[in-house]
Amino acid sequence: MASNPKQERIVIADMRGGRNQTDPPMSLPANQGTEALNVDWVDATLCRKRGGAIAVDQTGGTAFSAGIQDLFRFVPGAAETAAELWGIDGAATPIVKRLTGGVVWANVTMSDAIATAPQSVTAAVLNGKLYLTYDSTVDRLHAYDTFLGTPRCRRVGFATPGQATLANQGAGAYAAITRYYRTRWLQLSGTTVIRRSEQGASAGITPDGASASIRVTQPAVAGEQETHWEVEVALVDGGAFYRLAQVAIATTTYDDSAATTTYANNPLTATTGAHTNPTSWRYILTDGNRLLGAGAWETTAARNSRVWFTPVLGSADAGDDERIPNTTTQKNWVDLNENDGGFITGLGGPVNGVPYAFKYRQVWKLRPTGDVSTPFLPRKVRDDIGCVSHKSITIGEDQFGRAALYFLSHRGPYRITQDGDIQYLGRDNEDIWRAVNLGATTVVSHSLYHPDRHQWWLWIATGASNDPDTKMMFDVQLGLPD
Repeated sequence: MASNPKQERIVIADMRGGRNQTDPPMSLPANQGTEALNVDWVDATLCRKRGGAIAVDQTGGTAFSAGIQDLFRFVPGAAETAAELWGIDGAATPIVKRLTGGVVWANVTMSDAIATAPQSVTAAVLNGKLYLTYDSTVDRLHAYDTFLGTPRCRRVGFATPGQATLANQGAGAYAAITRYYRTRWLQLSGTTVIRRSEQGASAGITPDGASASIRVTQPAVAGEQETHWEVEVALVDGGAFYRLAQVAIATTTYDDSAATTTYANNPLTATTGAHTNPTSWRYILTDGNRLLGAGAWETTAARNSRVWFTPVLGSADAGDDERIPNTTTQKNWVDLNENDGGFITGLGGPVNGVPYAFKYRQVWKLRPTGDVSTPFLPRKVRDDIGCVSHKSITIGEDQFGRAALYFLSHRGPYRITQDGDIQYLGRDNEDIWRAVNLGATTVVSHSLYHPDRHQWWLWIATGASNDPDTKMMFDVQLGLPD
């Protein structure tokens, strides 16, 4: 606090200037102090004791062990009263559980277990599903699917079917015209297509002219909770294929006795590549209409500076949130200088409709275009700072109540305002940022925005620790750190 050479009585009536251990103590204004521990300025001009916390009962399911490594929130529908708390522990095979109704935890069935780094799982909610990115040794994104008869965390999309088996069936005079068949896997909820696979390899046959139909036998099932399979037909291999039928998965054959002249009355099938599966991303984000993903857990994904994005929901009404178009006319990704500035370290936003991608020393703005084939134009806005941890990124508000994106760089905390300005927040606390353990083997930092208190809570790993053990609170309402 400022010097007082006349030894006059000091009246401390306002400490909203917060903590400052960067500048010399005798140079500080009257409303700043050199330290502020376990206090905040919510509804106070001086300061008040920071509130504590209560323990959450862990009754139900398999007991957590080796510490809880990750927590996140999932609202499966539109009602906030249905919100669930999810937790992941640090066991050799991590246990994933969900707390519903705030009463009892229940185990989540995982199609693929978390193989490593449970503390690095990221989540996004879209279209009634909870999408999870984690290292599973399988190069696929995962989602907790509430549309299944028995909900579970499954692979997103489907494996490609094998080739169907064809044979003449029954007695008759089915026209001896060569045709080609292929299949796809489906998950239906009523008549709604939740997801659809790419097409399998085609097989051709010419009816013998003495049979009633051609029997198409289902290839070996994918075992990925498919509910139906589709049969497609064409008169020219590689030409236009038409959708003949959607058959329940328990029925393993389909008999085609339709005249070839009626094939074109059926819907055209999806373009090759339109239902390409999302790979095993490291980071995920939603803008409310689509998913964006970045990074790669599996080596087969190859690109670590690429941002993928699904089509807008409703664009095809056929699993739009579970496909990454990769066709001759549309490729749903952008590359952010693959060999420059390191790998992508996180995704954040959107702020004012704009998502952001971060590298260790770069910030990229993904400007929406409104163009279906090129929905985002990437623009690098900083190449001196970036983000050290996806977990440190959170959306909140600034002191004016406008949306802002908060994140931690190697130089300290920053935020991106609604106008796109990037503001440094760490001047008064640079003594702490100098101690950040940027080489932490678990999580360098994670953060949370507390809307009721207008605060950004930031935990950082300091000293030799590998886990975030130092907590800072930023009073966003005042625009000042505390």
